[in-house]
This record gives sequence, C-alpha cells and structure tokens, in this order.
Amino acid sequence: MILGARTVAQLSENLDAASVALSPTQLERLSKVSAPVVSDYPYGTAALEQRGRRLPGGR
Repeated sequence: MILGARTVAQLSENLDAASVALSPTQLERLSKVSAPVVSDYPYGTAALEQRGRRLPGGR
C-alpha cells in the first residue's frame, strides 16, 4: 500500500485496505501477472552475442 493521503478520510480508506485478505487463487494470479519478464531489451540479439564475448586481456 502506498500512503499519500491529503485528508483524514483518504488516510482512513488507505488504512482500511490493510485488512483486505486475498484468496490463494487471487494471490497466485497476481503473482503470475506481476512476474518480471526478462527480455533482450534494449540491444536485442546483438546484446546476446556480446554477453559471452571474451575481451582481449580480460577475464
């Protein structure tokens, strides 16, 4: 929860959100949709080729 209330009423609503209970199914669904997606951004396949490249004098 992010608190950013400007009024007492907003603060009360935000604090009430702490008592919301999600079912295991809801938690699983939220976990699935919020899982980070690792992509080749921003360099695409060029980045993939560079990741394993040995540098002269490097490790």
